[in-house]
Amino acid sequence: MPLFIINEVNQNPKRLGHLLDMMGSMLAQLKFQLEAKVKSGEFREVDPVQLFTNIISMSLFPFLSKPIIQGAFEYDDEKFNAFLEDRKVLIPEIILNYLKTNH
Repeated sequence: MPLFIINEVNQNPKRLGHLLDMMGSMLAQLKFQLEAKVKSGEFREVDPVQLFTNIISMSLFPFLSKPIIQGAFEYDDEKFNAFLEDRKVLIPEIILNYLKTNH
């Protein structure tokens, strides 16, 4: 799916408008949630654009680099899918550790 979206945007840049609207909406929601957590003292203050970019990057990169990851680590499709499943746990852990105030 990520490769399809990126390919579609590259093929038809007009579709980027809808994607940008969607991302803007997601970023606004993220900012709202971050502000609440910062005010409560649960999270430290961070740049929401950097956070959003990190989340998207960590999520998309494995799909975009699948042939590289599979080749470098000798992963067949089953191992690669297990790797993706592990990332479902790992990415939130990384993000939450980054956001916590005890740095």
